[in-house]
Amino acid sequence: MNHYERPRHSVRTQRFNLSITKAHFINPDCFGEDLAAWLKDKLIDRDRDVSQLGQEDWGWYLKVKCDKESYFLGMNGIPIETNQNQKDSGEWRIIVKKNRSIGQWLGNRGKIGAADNACSDCGDFSSGTRFRRCTSGR
Repeated sequence: MNHYERPRHSVRTQRFNLSITKAHFINPDCFGEDLAAWLKDKLIDRDRDVSQLGQEDWGWYLKVKCDKESYFLGMNGIPIETNQNQKDSGEWRIIVKKNRSIGQWLGNRGKIGAADNACSDCGDFSSGTRFRRCTSGR
């Protein structure tokens, strides 16, 4: 798996903000704060150790510890125009990156896989929510 082939999840919903730029955003399209907060709560409910939300110029992120492994979850949203003028309608992407030691990286070991808890947790959250077209893949 190369640098750009990290597991990702994609959902379409109008549940999260894609229309109001807040004063603390790094740039006008830095959406994802409410998705990151929601996802953090869901992960904590599953006994995951989750850092505070972080912001980058492309969106928001969380650092998550599952068992003995740690992960970086990055998320951002893309507005989608609809005929019904639905506010905040868009596609959200969540990228999951497993943090590996320098020894694992040099030895080509410890790569992220289907058994990694952070990946399966992100994919499981679509039940009971207003998500459409949930996808998961590499």
